Parts: sequence; structure tokens; C-alpha cells
Amino acid sequence: MEMKDFTPYIRYACDQTLDKSFYLERTIWDYELIYVKEGQMRYRENGEEYVCRAGDILFLRPGIEHTLSLVDGKMVRQPHVHFDFYTLPDSAETMISFKKLQEMTFEERKHFRRDVAGSFPVTLPSVMRLRNADKVEAVLMELIAEYDKSEPCRELMLQALFMKLWAILVREYIRSTRANDYEHQEELEWVRNYLNTHLSESICLDELALKVNLSKFHLIRIFKKVYHITPIKCHTEARLRRAREMLGYTSIPITELSEKLGFQSIHGFSRWFKNLEGMSPQNYRDRARKTGEQ
Repeated sequence: MEMKDFTPYIRYACDQTLDKSFYLERTIWDYELIYVKEGQMRYRENGEEYVCRAGDILFLRPGIEHTLSLVDGKMVRQPHVHFDFYTLPDSAETMISFKKLQEMTFEERKHFRRDVAGSFPVTLPSVMRLRNADKVEAVLMELIAEYDKSEPCRELMLQALFMKLWAILVREYIRSTRANDYEHQEELEWVRNYLNTHLSESICLDELALKVNLSKFHLIRIFKKVYHITPIKCHTEARLRRAREMLGYTSIPITELSEKLGFQSIHGFSRWFKNLEGMSPQNYRDRARKTGEQ
């Protein structure tokens, strides 16, 4: 799927105020945009922690466990929207997840949307400071107001407003990266797309840097500055997400699964998976099936 086929499905939209006791640890099935309108929010994913202030926007993707909490227990106002980039046959049936991954049943895990954001020409980082927050806020609040209506062409209007919102955010991101001297946006997007799609290959940063006409060290530096993660860690996390999907949702033999992910032996794959996930691939699959039978 490509951006030209963009048919967003708006699952839920709300202008919410969080009180001082708010704390949430979960893995969502779909995508979510959160705009921090007032206050400060602490967001953590993949070992990285961000303090988000008024005017920041968070882009949450499916399958990534994260925590949300308030800074100093002070109130936060956070208009947000849950969505799919493409309207799928089960879009209307899929709800919003408030559970940790290990708490989900096998049936619940089937609701995870395929993470397609990494294949777009430009996508958003997990946290972005907006230079033109008023414009983003106006469209988001209009979308939320439309969501609460029951008027003709409501779904069409929601799609149109979300597409406008996403286009504004992408333009904002591109302009901000240029303003911060990120002169190689096209090269970085190509590298990230390569890392997210070549999961069966070992990554050689020297060769990858050569392909985009950058030095290895410059590539690592600007990649981490833009995406808040190193290229190797980005590739590792993409492989791990795919491993979890195949173990949890398919019956592919683990030997075959390890080959699909580029491992020379099942033993090498098992050591790699256990080191990152804290359990063997077979134990992960058994737990997923056991949870699904409950």
C-alpha cells in the first residue's frame, strides 16, 4: 500500500483531560496521535523517555509497548485520535487496547494492524515539537467535533480532515528537519525504509552509507538525531516485531521462521530472541497460544 491509496479509518477521537493519578502502560493495536494542548506528559518507549510539553505531538504505532504518565502530577489536556491508515475489513470491529502485550489473548493479538508507516516516503517520529501548533490544533479539534456528530457524510468528512491533519504534520516535520540542517531527509527515509523491509539481511553500515553517499559516522549521527534511534537498533526492533508476529499469529515452524529472518541456525535465532525478549521463541509461542485459549 502507498500513500496514494490513503483511506484512513477514524476509530475514536476525543479531547481529554487527565488528572494527577493518570498512569498507563499498554501496547495498542492501531495508531494514535496525541496532541499535548496543556501541561506536560512523560512518554516512554523502547527504553527512551521523552517529556512532552504543550505544543508537542506524539505518534504511537501498533505493537510498541509504552507508558504514559503526567509530570509532577499536574493536569494534562490531550486531544487525541485513534486510526488506521487504510480502512480494512475489520477496522470497525477493532477496538482500542489498554492492555500490556503479555495480558492479551491470542484472539486479541489478531487485532494488531500491520505497521505500514515505515514504508511511507515520510513518516513522523514518536515525538515532535510543532512550530505551527495552532494550525494543527485547529484541524484536530475540528476532526474531534465532527466525530461527535451524526450527520450525513460524517465518515467522508473525518477522512478528509484526517488527511489534511496528516499532510500538515508531514509538511511541518519536513520543514523542521530542514530548518535544523537535516540536509539528507530523502537519504534517511530511504535508509529507514531499507532497514524496515530487509529483515532477512545482515546490515553493513559501511555499505548502507555508501549507497546514500554519506560517511558511516555521519549517517549514524543524523539518523539518531532525526529518529532518536540508531540504524542497527531500528533494524533489530523491526526484526523483533516481525518475529513476535510470526510466533504469536502463525504456525510457521520456528526453524523456517528463523530462516525467513536471516538466521543461519535456529540456535542463533533462539539466543538472539531470548536475549531481547527474555524467553525462548517456543516459550513465547506457547504463552501466546495458552493466553489465546483462555
